[in-house]
Amino acid sequence: MQSVYQPDWHGLGATLKNWKETIDGESKTVNADQITDGHIAKALDFMRDNASALAKAKGERIYLEQFRKSQKAILYSKAPQGTIPEREAWAYSQDDYLQVLTGLQVAVENEERLKWMMTAAELKVEVWRTQSANNRRIDQAHQ
Repeated sequence: MQSVYQPDWHGLGATLKNWKETIDGESKTVNADQITDGHIAKALDFMRDNASALAKAKGERIYLEQFRKSQKAILYSKAPQGTIPEREAWAYSQDDYLQVLTGLQVAVENEERLKWMMTAAELKVEVWRTQSANNRRIDQAHQ
């Protein structure tokens, strides 16, 4: 079975000292002092395995942001004759435009979720690096 690193940063309970994560379907609280090489390997695997997904999510968001403008122009050109504000209001109220907004909402949610999961993995590596450097200094002081 492939291990899956899934940080759980929901709510305000996550701190830099403790957090919840799911590895191999098992959810547990991890203390920053308990970060192992295995945790880091999972975090690095997550970053590598999800880089393309994050890039794709960002591309989808940017595409939909631009397409929203095109969809407005298309609908504006089909709007019944009237003032500019009336035609814009008509375009904004059409199902085609609202569907683009819904798609944009989903795209932003996906991108942000992946971005913050990636950030969580990066921070875990940074905490581990600091912990490792501190442990080396302690070991040197005891020699």
